[in-house]
Amino acid sequence: MSGIHLIIKSEPNDTIIDDFIITINHIDHISNYKLLVSHVHDDTVYWYKCVIISEINLNLNKFKFFLQNGFNLFPRDQFGSKQISILKLALVSRHDYFSEVVHSKMSPFILGDVNVGDEIKIISSPFSFTNSLIFNNFSSIGIINYLLSEKFYFTDVKYLENMNGGGITNGDISVGLVLGNLRKLNGDGDLTVLISWRYILQLIKHFLPRQPHENDKTHSFISEVSHSCDSVIPLIITDTKGVVSWGTCVYYNDKTLITNKHVIESYIAGAKCQILFHNQVIELNKELDLVIIPNKDIDLAFIFINPSCLAEYSIVVPKFEVDVGDIVYTTSFGLFFNPGEHKPIQCKGTINCIYKLPVKENSDLEVNSVIIASASTWNGSSGGGLFSSKGEFIGLICSNAQVKSPVIATDTNESFEKLSKFSFVLPVDIIEYFYNEITNGSSSSGIGVNANILDIWKLKSFHHDIIIEPAKL
Repeated sequence: MSGIHLIIKSEPNDTIIDDFIITINHIDHISNYKLLVSHVHDDTVYWYKCVIISEINLNLNKFKFFLQNGFNLFPRDQFGSKQISILKLALVSRHDYFSEVVHSKMSPFILGDVNVGDEIKIISSPFSFTNSLIFNNFSSIGIINYLLSEKFYFTDVKYLENMNGGGITNGDISVGLVLGNLRKLNGDGDLTVLISWRYILQLIKHFLPRQPHENDKTHSFISEVSHSCDSVIPLIITDTKGVVSWGTCVYYNDKTLITNKHVIESYIAGAKCQILFHNQVIELNKELDLVIIPNKDIDLAFIFINPSCLAEYSIVVPKFEVDVGDIVYTTSFGLFFNPGEHKPIQCKGTINCIYKLPVKENSDLEVNSVIIASASTWNGSSGGGLFSSKGEFIGLICSNAQVKSPVIATDTNESFEKLSKFSFVLPVDIIEYFYNEITNGSSSSGIGVNANILDIWKLKSFHHDIIIEPAKL
């Protein structure tokens, strides 16, 4: 596991009044084990014996929904443990380690908060059993994707072995520690769970003196893209056999929501569709609400409903001009959906690929026809939005990728893995084209579009491959 060394000093003499190491433990009966703390000096790793001053078990009720809906919490479940605890440790003997650490330039502890979209850095010591030298103070960068409460946050920074207990910062602000890894059993995806310093300090406050006044600060940041959360809405589909699934839709304009064809098509076939707004749930009615799939080969559907339901939501602002390398964010109800909390998950990435084609046959005007981005998406993200760093709507999330896993030559069994950071997005250019065709009186279904656009969304080749052979003399 990883951990943070805290040194408490008094004012004005800068006298050390306490020091200890804080970490997150996933092993039951940890007191039965010998505990060692590492310290790296040049190319040598020194291991010092430490003792447990206190152990405080965490209340995991906030994770009950996840653990009852297909998730495991690692490394706790890997060890078969029942608890996760905060450990406060002290060195058995000071030795040279304490002297070197105390006289080194340590970072001040400035307590702060974060919001969805804020950038974070995780400093940890993963794979310490593999090589404790090169993985010491390992740095991982990402953003806050979801606030479970003021106590726990989620990020899609990849969880690595022994990362639990690693420190999280936002600039100079200390945010919390890595709690563990919340992983879906079916392989859909996983998130790294963080525990806030405010909650940790609340639990160990009888051990920790009050912070000096100048460090007793609160920092809170508002994400530039947080308002995109006001434009995405969850929907639940219950098919004729009672099987429930969920997806996302985007408030496109006036009385119009957009989602994927594959999300809504079972409703057209007789399933029940409920849209979950902040203060009410409406069930789509085929006599009152209009659902249009403009082209059977494009994963897009328009839902026209009573706009009174949308008063608390924001119509998206479209962005047509985007480039490869642009920073983007996905906002959706992917990976999990808790009906008690209508909060989407937001993930950061970049645009990896844009392909342009004429939207109509025999036209020279090319538009963005497919976008691939590295911002995470999962099951349930379908119908969510891809947004710019300013919250502008770039396109509709359609799917992520699924590829064959590499196997050794003698293995005849095939397996597949989902690439959550390989997201296919239908650009707003195509959405706007279909919307204009519908509102201008074109047939509500079977609207024509360049055949190459249909082919590219099937990953079907329409280009020519020419192999150039060297000329013979």
